[in-house]
Amino acid sequence: MTGSPISGHPFSLRGVHHAAYRCKDAKQIVEWYSRILGMEYTSAFSEDHVPSTGEYDPYMHVFLDAGNGNILAFFELPNQPEMGSDPNTPAWVKHLAFRVASEEALLAAKDHVEGLGIDVLGPTHHGIFKSIYFFDPNGHRLELAADIGTDDQYAELKRVARPMLEEWSRTKTAPQHASWLHDIARARHPNENGNQLMRAASARRVAAWKVAGASFVLPRTTAYRLPVRPSTFALSALSFTHVQKTR
Repeated sequence: MTGSPISGHPFSLRGVHHAAYRCKDAKQIVEWYSRILGMEYTSAFSEDHVPSTGEYDPYMHVFLDAGNGNILAFFELPNQPEMGSDPNTPAWVKHLAFRVASEEALLAAKDHVEGLGIDVLGPTHHGIFKSIYFFDPNGHRLELAADIGTDDQYAELKRVARPMLEEWSRTKTAPQHASWLHDIARARHPNENGNQLMRAASARRVAAWKVAGASFVLPRTTAYRLPVRPSTFALSALSFTHVQKTR
């Protein structure tokens, strides 16, 4: 899923140069990302003074290759107070997501990470991609995601993106323009506790649940096949962001 620059803008971006986070121990984090995610350690900067501000603050700045031209970087800052987290933001909100090639690769990643003793959540179905989640040694939440969406689905999401934003800005309640997206996800994740799906009343919710194997039809999109009768669902659809180099 790629986008186009805004017409007439004075400059255009060429992807993310690097994303930088803080770490507790630079050597530990390089080894962890290499062992867990297979990232190559490519380079490091280290000075006593911050180049952009001139402040005295010795640091180690390490860079790792996250694939597809994307670079993940970390700072170790031994003279600063111990790193913490934002107490007013839930732990699931701030995260960094990496794309994997397929659902099979996602399951292989889950097995690998769990085999190294790390707790993994998922796979979680988001309608147009599936994800697993876990934390690095510094408490940064990581996501691995496999895209499964169709061109029609991406086009429909783009079509309703602006109306959704405008409605959210006015009401601060979840718009239902793309509720079909979450219905797809919930239909494929039966709730082990047996709780029934909470059906939200909305004029925009056009999905019509039928018998096993029936379709539900979306406006301006194709029909989607349901393998089983969607009687119970797991309610888990979180935000997603990823670093992608523009081609």
